[in-house]
Amino acid sequence: MSNNKLIIGTAQFIKHYGIFRKNQKQFNNFLGLFKNKNITFDTSPTYSSVEKFIGRNFKNKKISSKLPSLQNIPSKKIEEKINFFINQTLKDTQCKKIDYYLVHDENDLIKKNAKKIFYILEKFKKKKIISKIGVSIYDFRKLERIIDRFKLDVVQVPFNIIDRRLIKFYKKNKKKLKNIKIHIRSVFLQGLLLADYNLAKRKINNRQSLNVLFEYFNWCDKSKLKKIQICLNFLNSNRFFNNLVVGFDNVAQYKDFSNYYKNSIKIYPKKIFTDNNKLVNPNHWI
Repeated sequence: MSNNKLIIGTAQFIKHYGIFRKNQKQFNNFLGLFKNKNITFDTSPTYSSVEKFIGRNFKNKKISSKLPSLQNIPSKKIEEKINFFINQTLKDTQCKKIDYYLVHDENDLIKKNAKKIFYILEKFKKKKIISKIGVSIYDFRKLERIIDRFKLDVVQVPFNIIDRRLIKFYKKNKKKLKNIKIHIRSVFLQGLLLADYNLAKRKINNRQSLNVLFEYFNWCDKSKLKKIQICLNFLNSNRFFNNLVVGFDNVAQYKDFSNYYKNSIKIYPKKIFTDNNKLVNPNHWI
């Protein structure tokens, strides 16, 4: 697929992210694919030393980074803290600007300092230090409140074959989203949708969620298609987005992704999905 659509997720760079164990040599080979290519990285100063790693190793890059939560920061310290985070990301990534800057805690654009935070970010945008301001969310009800209140450039939301909340949200808010780019993440639900049922069920402690997972894996087995193909068939049949944030562990994963995304077919389970947070939000996993 086009590198203009793909944003490389760097949470995958963290050793213990997702449900699979990485082979470091294979992971390094994957990163080598992008050494001299124009690519966008989705990152955060909270991802260990990932931003420094990107700065040292990749020259032709764009950056989508995140503003860490400000919920415990006193009001009078907020501007100072935002300045610190933005300048730290610029320094670590060795970039002159941040292409997408996302508020990582949706509550920062809902609670008492919301207007102040957004005003400060707009000042950075006017200085062309930030190109586009956005928010990364789990809760679509909160996103609806945010887009009613602020003029965002981009939103980053979870979207996958099990978690289809974006479809309903998009149809309901199509006019409001007209000038907002939609970036989707969790397209494989941190690898859960590519695993086998016995491995996946260790992460879930909720009967309803386990039933949905069982139906999904059972459907996949009967279809004789690869799970990655089924997941990408769904995405290509429901293009309510502009860009995909995807993390990879190795070259084979990336090649499989590119191949099946480009050559997808309209075969996927039409009625196996849920909005149960115990499954769609990894923060609720075991």
